[in-house]
Amino acid sequence: HQAWDAYILEYLNEIKSVSDKLAAIGHPVSDKDKVQQALSGLGTEFDIFCTA
Repeated sequence: HQAWDAYILEYLNEIKSVSDKLAAIGHPVSDKDKVQQALSGLGTEFDIFCTA
């Protein structure tokens, strides 16, 4: 499980980094959009966490 934990942490940190950079240039990303991106990009292994 540690490999998955590291993968998820790296993935979420990348989303945060990109959204922070966008906010810095005047294009903030909403929390809803961040969550949608996180859930849609995790792959089928994590479908249990995605809702309609």
